[in-house]
Parts: sequence; structure tokens; C-alpha cells
Amino acid sequence: MNVLVYSGPEVAQSSLPVLTSTLRSLLFPNYTVQSITQHALVNHPWAPTCAMLVIPSFSSTPSGSTFADKVSKFVNDGGSLLAFSVGARSPTRDVLTLPASYELGSSGSSASLNLPGSVIVNFASLSTMGLSEGGVETVPVEGSTGGILASVQSPVPRPTFTNLADRSNVRVLGRFGDGEIAGVSLSFKTLGSGRATLWAPRLDQPLATVPSPGPDEEKQRLGLLRESLRECGLELPSAEAISSRIPTPMYFVGAAPIVDTILSKLSVDFTQEPTKELKDQNDTFIVHPPSDASSDLPEPDATTLQPKRVIALTDNVFPPRERAPTFDVALYLDELAKGNQRSRDPDDDSNPWPIGAALMYGEVVTSTQTMLDKCVAMNPLAFSST
Repeated sequence: MNVLVYSGPEVAQSSLPVLTSTLRSLLFPNYTVQSITQHALVNHPWAPTCAMLVIPSFSSTPSGSTFADKVSKFVNDGGSLLAFSVGARSPTRDVLTLPASYELGSSGSSASLNLPGSVIVNFASLSTMGLSEGGVETVPVEGSTGGILASVQSPVPRPTFTNLADRSNVRVLGRFGDGEIAGVSLSFKTLGSGRATLWAPRLDQPLATVPSPGPDEEKQRLGLLRESLRECGLELPSAEAISSRIPTPMYFVGAAPIVDTILSKLSVDFTQEPTKELKDQNDTFIVHPPSDASSDLPEPDATTLQPKRVIALTDNVFPPRERAPTFDVALYLDELAKGNQRSRDPDDDSNPWPIGAALMYGEVVTSTQTMLDKCVAMNPLAFSST
């Protein structure tokens, strides 16, 4: 089953890549986390294979009602929803005693969600971030299981949850420092519908990007996200599955002088510094010299899967077999050279770097597409043979 993260034009772009990466680290291998565009959400039949739909914080309010209609129908039909920077309200009567068609009146916006039991969800806009009205503030949030996050971003004015706290199908997941509700989970199973977990603050935003987070706050934020996923009915991977997916060091190899040339393009010089850190939009890479090929390097953080280790092997140095037991890199390069020799025109030297001549290999890796697409430093010029 898929977990789909909405990536429409309304989404705050600072939230989307990190939230998607975080969900992948929390849910792999049980679920596949993918983004879904506005066009796909409105026009494609995505719901049957979707275990949960995630809506990150918005930078602008969705225009029109088609988006809201699709999401509302998904939950009414039994789907699970996780949304951030939202508020919700219901009639004063218990939502479980009201039919889904009960009319509360104007929802306040054509883009509001109409969930079962006449629960209406409204989206906050961050388009004027930084202003006293319509921007964000940093507030404390206390989770239902204890622990206080001192520096969580929340839209201004703050989204609220009205007439929900005492409902039999509602569980409060967190409160702001002043006691107001920060997050809730709602189960509509008795109405034949799905679930929704809603947060007013920007828990899709890493606490490391806000001023002065405490040392354990990011782990607490991830704990609240795990609790939210469980409330949506998802089955989180076991501890054994989590340990088996931690990325191992990747070995960067190639026929001479390809590796040296690429390292030069990436400004990696081991004579000047023992390791080189490269950051992109999604990952942090620590590039190590050949002397670390047999070393026990630190593992990435089990939750963020960062940083990733890359050992650059030059001068025909290959990974030790005990470090790469399932793939013989030396044999691969030897067979590649033989194949290229047979197929190459001896009078054509326009492509001295044939496909496959540079290889980055690891026993356990994350998304190779993400690693290549999101790495600003690894632009086409870095791999040019000229």
C-alpha cells in the first residue's frame, strides 16, 4: 500500500521534501511513500491503493472545492488522513450521533474539508510568513505521552479545535503551552468511514530549523509523528526491520582516472582535509578516503538515516569482500572493460567514459534517484569527461 504526500502548488516547499523523507524512514519497508500532485489527486484513481493521505503545511489556501471534495470523499469512504497546520470544528452535539450529511452551515472556505459527523477542517495559510498576522510563531507543545517541545512553529492566527475535546471518537494528542489543543485524532469507524489525525502546529517542519531546539526535542517530534501514524491505522515496522534498513557505507569506484576527476569536480581533496561533507536538498554525505575502506565507520541516525558515508576508492583499490560480499566490484569493472573494448569503435574517442565506468555501490542504500536528483553538487558538469 502507498502513503501519498500531497505536493500541490499550495504546499509550503520547505515542508515537502523533509516530510517525505521522514515518513519514508519511519514507514519503510511496510509502506511506499510517494508524492501526489494536484492533477493526479483530482483526476487519477489513487484512493484504492492509498493507506494514508498526508497534507503538509500550506503556503496558500487551495482554490476551488475540487481538492477538498476529493480528500473529504477519501475519508468518508474509509481512508486515513494526516494533516498539518489545520484546525477543525464540529456541532455542539456528539459527532457520532450526527449523520455525515448534517449541515453545519458555511465552512468558511470552499477548500475546507467536510469529514464524517460534520467535522469541518480548515487550512491555515503561511503565505505572509514573518508578519504578526498570517505568519508563524514559535510555541511550546506537550504531547499526550509526556515531553515538551519548546520550539514548534505554528501559524498565526493559531488554528483551533472547537467542540472536539469531549467527543467519544476523539483523542487529544497534544496541547499548546497555554492548554489549548494542538493535535487530535478522530475515528469515524462507527459511521462506516475512516480516520483523521490533525495538527495545528507545523510538526512537518524539523525542529532543527527553528531557534534553539532542545537536544531531545527532535526525537520527541518524531515520536509524535509515530503516534499520529498509529492513530491513522498504519502498522509501523518492527525494530528488526528498522535495523536492517540502516544504510551501509557506499563505495565510489571507477576506472582510472574517472574517480579522481569526479572528486576534483566536487572539490574533494584528501590532502587538505581527511573527509569532505557534501550537502544537498535531501541528504548529507561524508566522503572518505581509500584508507577508510576497511574501517568501521559510524552508522547513520536510525530515524533520519543521515549522514550517509561514501568511500572514494582510487588507484584501483576495491572494497574488501567482507564489506561487499554480494557484489564483486573488481569483476564488474573487468567485464565492463572487456565489453566496451568489443563494442567500441577504435577510431571514435568522443566518449572516453562509457556507461557504468563510474559506480557507487552499497549493500544497503536509500533512494538512489533522490541521491542523484537532489544533489546540487552532482550536476552534469561534475560528470563531464572534459
